[in-house]
Amino acid sequence: DRWALTVYLVDECRAETCTVDVTPRRLKNFRPAPGEKFKWTNTSLANKRLLQSGTVTADEWGLVTLKGVTVTRGRNRLEIRRPR
Repeated sequence: DRWALTVYLVDECRAETCTVDVTPRRLKNFRPAPGEKFKWTNTSLANKRLLQSGTVTADEWGLVTLKGVTVTRGRNRLEIRRPR
């Protein structure tokens, strides 16, 4: 069970990279339970290089927040997975 999203900086952005926090909302098929643990990755779609990875725990409302995610001009794929 996983959730994924492609993120990138638009052409109008002056920076080459930025750092953001990402909290997926209104999920239909991916329903984290409060306290549930997940693995996450941030992968460059340009060269398939793993940029970041880590673990995260859903908060008391079942929200999963990825903190300090690097976003670049090239497209990045964020993925949150339940550990096997």
